Amino acid sequence: MRRAILAVAALAALAGAAQADEVVLRNGQKLVGIAREEGDKIMVELPLGTVGFAKADVVSITPGRTILHEYRDKADAIKESKDAKDYLALAKWARESGLKRYEAANLEAALRIDPNNESAHRALGHVFHKGKWMSDEDVRKEQGYIWFEGRWMTAMEQQLVIRKRLDAEAAKLAAVEEKRRKKETERLARAQAMQDYYDDLIERERMRRTQPRAPRWRGYGYGPYRGAYWGDAVATFDVVGYLRAIGWSFVPVVPGPGFPAP
Repeated sequence: MRRAILAVAALAALAGAAQADEVVLRNGQKLVGIAREEGDKIMVELPLGTVGFAKADVVSITPGRTILHEYRDKADAIKESKDAKDYLALAKWARESGLKRYEAANLEAALRIDPNNESAHRALGHVFHKGKWMSDEDVRKEQGYIWFEGRWMTAMEQQLVIRKRLDAEAAKLAAVEEKRRKKETERLARAQAMQDYYDDLIERERMRRTQPRAPRWRGYGYGPYRGAYWGDAVATFDVVGYLRAIGWSFVPVVPGPGFPAP
């Protein structure tokens, strides 16, 4: 409870002073910077940027001074200055103090006072091109370069990159289509082989049913036999074969084409 009261008191002081030194979070993390209250959040300005936290996540705020406060004091001291050198000096101090995030803003402020200040232009990476100071980006654009996929290139180079990418994508799609076509061809071949197999079975069954069946007695190895007399009906056939054909299994099989002629 006491900690909560202290936190509320610190926030109240923060609202008036708009600065703080050490911010302790509920997870134990400590931040050193300039803190300020914005609605239901506590914003902490750090050398590399500004972060925000819900008030419920802030345990305590200990007022104090940091290098950021010193920068604020220096910036406030020259905010009415009309001398570009003051902003150049502050930009240099910010860079050397590890506050690079404030360097560019002061260099640009110097250029608003002195648009042709060489030191400010060079510090910002500008180059003197065709009688005027320009950023490297503007120079590249004027020379016909295009910023594409993390680097500068000509329009022709960009087209080549795009063409290679399209060709690679087309080759990939062609490979996928070829694989699909091969699988489809194999599937059709298997289906045709199955159809041919079934057609062959049907044709064999049809031939079996339509062709005349041989006499049963031929299956036992006996053939027709003509006796000495055409009028002798029994002698016209192989008697043993006939008897076996009608079910007389006790009759032994006689080798040879049949009985000899009398």
